[in-house]
Amino acid sequence: MIYHPLETIDLGVKCEFQGVREMASPNTHALSFRMISAPKDAHVLDMPCGAGAMTTRLMNEGFSNVTSADINAEAVTAPAARFVRADLREATPFENDSFDSILCIECIEHLENPFHLVRELTRILSPGGEVILTTPNVLSTNARSKFFTTGYLPHFDDLACRWQRQLELGFQAHIMPIPFHWLMYMAFLNDLELVELGANRYARRPKLKDHLVSAIVRTASRRFFPPQLYDLLTHDILLYGDILVARFTKKRKG
Repeated sequence: MIYHPLETIDLGVKCEFQGVREMASPNTHALSFRMISAPKDAHVLDMPCGAGAMTTRLMNEGFSNVTSADINAEAVTAPAARFVRADLREATPFENDSFDSILCIECIEHLENPFHLVRELTRILSPGGEVILTTPNVLSTNARSKFFTTGYLPHFDDLACRWQRQLELGFQAHIMPIPFHWLMYMAFLNDLELVELGANRYARRPKLKDHLVSAIVRTASRRFFPPQLYDLLTHDILLYGDILVARFTKKRKG
């Protein structure tokens, strides 16, 4: 199991690659790219690709067999070697075991049925292949404190006060907070194994109240979780990270 150390990232930095908007929180694309273990000739899927920043990064770094997919072709501003329209609320238009590596960035929290997404990603992933998935960390001390005081979570503010604006813009806001142990359960159901975990940045630099909350979490969690899961859920990445970036591998048959 590989853990990536947390970083402090300047929130004022532009989230783009070679002028293409990343449509994700700072450092999410960069960390996701660093997690790719597939060779340069692997069949890689960037889905949803958004404006195409990750596809551009992949092609720029020498990946020669990249497919981009998204529900909205008009949003793609960067050239793509191969683009396929895909609605992730439904079955994707790909055959079983089609890809060696899948990047699913800034997606699962937008969908009503995350279990369907994970099943579909697993179906189109080749045995031994990898899927790199991101989602807001709703188990951080920052998220727990904010939910306790306001009733809503970081990165899910739209559900509280801006959902009408999102509908006017024509896309669905973050609607599905996913605690990491839920994501682990989805992975377990689909024979995916967690092999690497990181976060794009600190949700905020830990202060006294964050250390107090983390102490409470560690004490309470010890009663409910087996040792291996306890160690994972009380790791600094889960306690202090902002956007989680996880790499799973699909178990080989037999």
